[in-house]
Amino acid sequence: MIERFFKKVALTGICFLIAVLSIKVLSGVLTDPDMGLNKMCIEAYDNKIETTMLLTGTAAGASTVISLLPGDVGTPIATQLADVSKYFLIVLSALYFEKYFIVIAGFIVSYLTIPSVCLCVALYVWKKKKKFLSFAVKSALVGLVLALIVPCTVISSDLVANAYNETLENAQEFEGNEKEKEDTDGGILKQIKETGSEVVDQATDYLTSLLEALAVMLVVSCLIPILVLIIAIFILKMLLPQTAAVMQIENILPNRNKREAGEAALEMKCEPEE
Repeated sequence: MIERFFKKVALTGICFLIAVLSIKVLSGVLTDPDMGLNKMCIEAYDNKIETTMLLTGTAAGASTVISLLPGDVGTPIATQLADVSKYFLIVLSALYFEKYFIVIAGFIVSYLTIPSVCLCVALYVWKKKKKFLSFAVKSALVGLVLALIVPCTVISSDLVANAYNETLENAQEFEGNEKEKEDTDGGILKQIKETGSEVVDQATDYLTSLLEALAVMLVVSCLIPILVLIIAIFILKMLLPQTAAVMQIENILPNRNKREAGEAALEMKCEPEE
């Protein structure tokens, strides 16, 4: 009895030590932007943010250039470009949130998840109630998902971004400058008309490239994180019932052993004495 008591005290002390180390030491590592994994993810998001801001600025500049054309020939395209540039703000907001979520996830894991797991394990050691162990396992799985969701998102989004890198580069330049033309019989009005027509054609092609780039950035910054989160939730739903099944087996096995021992004792009593 005393030996069992000291074992419980030792296990409780280990849980308490792990919780303290998680808060005091591990939290500094997981929330450090210069930590290897965090640094890699932050740099990847910085590159995407830079690309998004460049696309936004180019779209706004192209809209301004086209709006300066004489007449209303470029007004519809200028309006479309201005509207498209607004959607990049959604992409930019999503990228900033994902960039800092890795630090937030590290904070949650080190300050909440690991101490909660340690507390539940300590309670299970003393109370021997399966609900504490079940909650500890669930908390550990959730913490693991939180720690891995951002790196998985970065890897997946980089694959898509690299595949459409040419599309993003084409949308970062707008050649809407007026070219010098030789004086013709039509005079200055004809030159302005021809130049304006060329700029509108260039703006049309650029609008197409910009829409393709916007679609790629929406997939990279919004759809892929949502898809990764859905997959993570699906994996959790698959793992949690398996964990509950293992705990049920642990409850059944002792009863089965007792039943087999009782049957063996009964057989021994029923055997005739020689």
